[in-house]
Amino acid sequence: MMHITGTQKVTIDISEAKINFICFKALKVKFDIPDAAFIKEDKMYQSVEYYTSHSWYSDEFVRDASDIDKAVVLVLKQFTERF
Repeated sequence: MMHITGTQKVTIDISEAKINFICFKALKVKFDIPDAAFIKEDKMYQSVEYYTSHSWYSDEFVRDASDIDKAVVLVLKQFTERF
């Protein structure tokens, strides 16, 4: 059996909103930032929703926030406010 590897140029149109979403998700994955994360008093917390017969939110400690965590969370906050 012969295996042939080829390359092909493909043009894909991605909307501005989708580009922003991809960047947002990539930053969260790259820097291990959980959903609904925020920084308070140099610590990273995550707002978690619990529900039974009613629902409530709790702020769960994630880790001590590094300078990089603070910067990335600030950038992600700007993303959510602008887009």
